[in-house]
Amino acid sequence: MTRTVELQSVAEINPRVDSGIADDDVVSFLAMQDVSESGTTTAGVDRRFREVQRGYTPFRCGDVLFAKITPCFENGKIAQAQTNRMYAFGSTEFHVVRPIDGVLDPRYIHHFCASLRCARWANCG
Repeated sequence: MTRTVELQSVAEINPRVDSGIADDDVVSFLAMQDVSESGTTTAGVDRRFREVQRGYTPFRCGDVLFAKITPCFENGKIAQAQTNRMYAFGSTEFHVVRPIDGVLDPRYIHHFCASLRCARWANCG
């Protein structure tokens, strides 16, 4: 049986910073160039939470990242974050989608959204 649901009913969109991260905790940091057009990320670089807690986009390892600004969006910057640390921060140009635990696999969100991007551009030409 096929069922259509809104993304926000199975995932958090642009979730807030997790509580419980201390200023000296080490987190991963990703810049836009750390997200490839093939759907992967680098592991990021280590930064202290206090260095990135303001002015950057929070996410977790496993979240799906979307570029929200052209040309990066048009170039297919959609990836599932694979960072060295559970908590991460990155470019302000990211949208973040975090599946609700036990409801949806993040790999499915990544695959589905990448497929939509491909279908969209295939029809433009």
